[in-house]
Amino acid sequence: MNNVKELQGRLTVLNSFFRSHSCFLALEHKCQDLDQEFDGLYPYTHIQNVLLCDAVTSWCKLFGSWKDEGHWKKLIPEILHEKFIDSLLKSTKLSLSEFNEYREGMVLFRNKWVVHHDIHCKQKPVPSFEIAHSSALALNMFIRENVDEQIIYDGPKCMSVFGEQVAEAMLSKLV
Repeated sequence: MNNVKELQGRLTVLNSFFRSHSCFLALEHKCQDLDQEFDGLYPYTHIQNVLLCDAVTSWCKLFGSWKDEGHWKKLIPEILHEKFIDSLLKSTKLSLSEFNEYREGMVLFRNKWVVHHDIHCKQKPVPSFEIAHSSALALNMFIRENVDEQIIYDGPKCMSVFGEQVAEAMLSKLV
């Protein structure tokens, strides 16, 4: 992994996922109180929904369709694919078929609810984000551990802490 531009692009998408997911969770139990004074306008519930859509879109850029240019398989050298998949499955505590089923569910959610809003879709609306979070953490760690030594990583050391800091910063201005 020595293509700096590609690497920065993936890390930017990962950062976006962690920001949106963390802020979505931070608003989860606060929207009702924050929206109360706006007489049915629900601005904070809308913001939370937008954050959910962004988290899904960001995750799917990295894990969604195998042929997407942003997919992790296009960044990680083929010789390391099996190593990453092992790391991914260990992190998510899933088998490969279970992860692929989850991935397909996230892609379906993105396609049918986030992007096109198919009213006939029978999928349970929002997939669990624990697996998305675990898989994004696994990808971030794998990239950092396997990046070319000449590339200096100056991003957050821990994405969970980064997400918490972003959420706290957002909430500090709201509540």
